[in-house]
Amino acid sequence: MENRAGHVVTGCVARRLLSRVRKALRDRAGFGLVELLIAMMLLNVGLIALLEQNLVDAALREGARLRAELAPILAEARRRLHEARR
Repeated sequence: MENRAGHVVTGCVARRLLSRVRKALRDRAGFGLVELLIAMMLLNVGLIALLEQNLVDAALREGARLRAELAPILAEARRRLHEARR
């Protein structure tokens, strides 16, 4: 094993160096697996909510379109029915 200067590190020095590296990696701040899973779960919940809202919006738009198409037809039928009753 070599250090930064390229010198060979042996025995006790290598163990101390590895111990310091392991400690530094353990103490390093960052996201762990649990935090990552929670973040992914929250992101999925948000995406599902957006998808559901999009589907609801599409259904409402389709209903409004059908009502707009049927309104003149129903108005004409009512007008004819009203004229026939006279």
